[in-house]
Amino acid sequence: MGQKQSMFAPVKQRSFRNLFIGSLFSDSANWLDMTALAVVIAYEWGMGATEIASMMIVLALPWIFIGPVVAVWADRLPRRMLMVTCVLIRAVVILGLFFVPNLYLMLALVFLRACVATLYNPARMSAIRSLVSDDLLPQAISLGQMSMYLTQIGAPMLGGALIPLIGARQVFLVEIGFLLLSALFLAFLPPLKSEANESERGQHFWKQFAAGIVHVKSKRILSVSIILMTIGMFIVLLYDGMLVIWTKDVGLGEHAFGYLVSALGIGSVVGALLMGSIPRWHKKPLHMLITLALICGLLDVVIGLGGLKVITVGLWMWFLYFLFFGIFSAAAMIPFSFIIQKETPKHLIARVSGVSTATTALSMLLAPALGAWLSSLIGIGGTFVIAGLFMSLIAVIVLLLLSRILNEKQDVVNESPAPSA
Repeated sequence: MGQKQSMFAPVKQRSFRNLFIGSLFSDSANWLDMTALAVVIAYEWGMGATEIASMMIVLALPWIFIGPVVAVWADRLPRRMLMVTCVLIRAVVILGLFFVPNLYLMLALVFLRACVATLYNPARMSAIRSLVSDDLLPQAISLGQMSMYLTQIGAPMLGGALIPLIGARQVFLVEIGFLLLSALFLAFLPPLKSEANESERGQHFWKQFAAGIVHVKSKRILSVSIILMTIGMFIVLLYDGMLVIWTKDVGLGEHAFGYLVSALGIGSVVGALLMGSIPRWHKKPLHMLITLALICGLLDVVIGLGGLKVITVGLWMWFLYFLFFGIFSAAAMIPFSFIIQKETPKHLIARVSGVSTATTALSMLLAPALGAWLSSLIGIGGTFVIAGLFMSLIAVIVLLLLSRILNEKQDVVNESPAPSA
């Protein structure tokens, strides 16, 4: 019966609709301040790539070192109160960015903003599981991903349009307005009290912290999915910042980069929509994740061959190609998020989400440097080829071991039933 549900069925429920709209405003605010921060650093202060890179590092560090720890509170505290409080704290931090006089204070505020996000995001993941029935969970996850991709496209465009009209710093004030609207919608959620079970009440903080890591290690399907996604993110980040150089190497012209980024963005939205509308993968999400990882790896290889001039086509053929690449890469996030939700009991969702995010965030620090080194040795095209082949190889290895992964003993206590992966 759950397989017949519409992609947009979850938004018919008032509580989830408030969470979805609140998330739209919150995610839009995230991308607005990323645009404004970059413009202030590069244009107002006349700084360069080093300072932009330092901002990205400061953004990543809390997800690695603080996120898994504060996720304990996301599981223990009432999530409505927690999300509203986090959004309001972010609004205060962004107000500070409006007045910030130098890079060092800006980095301190950006770090604080990221710390708040490490508490907010696991709480949101946990709230989805509490608000939506199991048969609507795939659609709810797809809608959440679609929200992120839509705001990733729309918010920078809005920021780019506003900056010439009102200035970069005034965009922070627009962002504060978005955050206040987000807090308003989130305030209408039910209380969403802690899902902690009786055995956890009164436990020492660090024992509760370790419970998320122990659960990931004990569930082979879950740990394999996180490892696979972490490797996938690492490979993407090897070349992610070098797409503009690839465009130049292929000889497509300065204007082509914007078109290809747009193609990726449009494809991401389409990918999320398709995964929310196709029910067949719900019973075997790990199969789907591996298949999509294999496809993305092969698509990377073709992009690399283009960079090596082995494949030569025009801009619009590459536009269509990157559109499909966006579809498949975005689609892979849906079964991954679904596995985390279904293979984790409700009282551990935030902690497992924190562990997962920390592992993928670590790649934000390591992959770009390795990618730059590889590109200096074998070129951008060669880096794409190596990255794609490695991703495909990992997917094939996991596929060969799939029967062993799926035959794990279900010996974890307090587990809710999970589908066959």
